[in-house]
Amino acid sequence: MVQLTFAPTTLGPHNGMLTVNDDAAGSPHSIPLSGTGTQQVATTTALTSSLTPSNQGQSVTFKAMITPAGATGQVSLRDGNTVIGSATLNASGVATFSTSSLSGGSHSITAVYPGDGNFTASTSAALTQVVNSISLMSAQTSATVSGGGTATFPLTVSQAGALTSAIAFSCSGMPAGWNCGFNPVSVPAGSGPTPVTLTLQVGSTTAYNLPRTPIPSPGLPASIWLGALALLVLPIHFGVRRRKVVSLRPAFALGFVAVLLLAVGCGSGGSTAPPPQTVNVTVNATSGSTTTSIPLTITVR
Repeated sequence: MVQLTFAPTTLGPHNGMLTVNDDAAGSPHSIPLSGTGTQQVATTTALTSSLTPSNQGQSVTFKAMITPAGATGQVSLRDGNTVIGSATLNASGVATFSTSSLSGGSHSITAVYPGDGNFTASTSAALTQVVNSISLMSAQTSATVSGGGTATFPLTVSQAGALTSAIAFSCSGMPAGWNCGFNPVSVPAGSGPTPVTLTLQVGSTTAYNLPRTPIPSPGLPASIWLGALALLVLPIHFGVRRRKVVSLRPAFALGFVAVLLLAVGCGSGGSTAPPPQTVNVTVNATSGSTTTSIPLTITVR
């Protein structure tokens, strides 16, 4: 006697074949089997992350695998009780999700498979996804100073996740001759919100010392130019007619000097102080591969 357990993997009627090899005549013997699947197959769901911890804004890929093979449909990804995505199972029973929207901190991620006509629903064990982040804030984002002066900005730095190194600060985008300093110079990993003072030292001679701008001449009335021209032409005219060139030379000289003075005066002008210059400075906060930045605006008079 042979006892056989028939366990179909899907619901509905199924057919099979049992082959028996023995020493009897006619071996092997084939025995047809048939049956009806009346119960869904139980499943398990496993969830993995491509990167943990990750940085805020960084893409993380989650994979949910449903076993046994053959399950169909979609799997939803949850952060706590909030659905943050869904994906369709492929032929291997794997659903893949990618997201870059997780906020800084720890997230309890689960994959939920609702089942189909042949397979039961299942939920993965919770996966803790740690997202590292740094927050940098300033109540004051602009200042106006004179060349060689200083500007002070009160900052607040916060962190989330599991940073492994102190947060360091730096400035970028400053002209030559500028300097920035922070107090304190760094903030230990794991600290709560921490006040930090930024002091910007503006250079006394930098790119903002622009050439002075000439003031254009307002010009002279046409009547003055005509009068000066007449002083030049009349002596020549009357000198030719009356042959009195010698006696009219003083008038000719006077007209020439007048035109020369007008030309010199027209080309002269004053100058103005350079306009205020705006400098955009970026303040950076970094711990390992985790970083953030904020812009500040400095107007130099």
